[in-house]
Amino acid sequence: MIANLQAHYGFSRMPFTASVPVSSLYASAAHKEAVARLRWLISACGLGTLTGEVGHG
Repeated sequence: MIANLQAHYGFSRMPFTASVPVSSLYASAAHKEAVARLRWLISACGLGTLTGEVGHG
């Protein structure tokens, strides 16, 4: 399968898998804010909940 994708699209790995490298993730302003809040929560030994928009899985 990857041979067909590589020949047609030039992919070097299977796309759309659950194992996306961290360097390939898009860090939006909202993502950076969430990471900062989670880091603060961890440093404060707190308890919290991370939620998102409905339908974002």
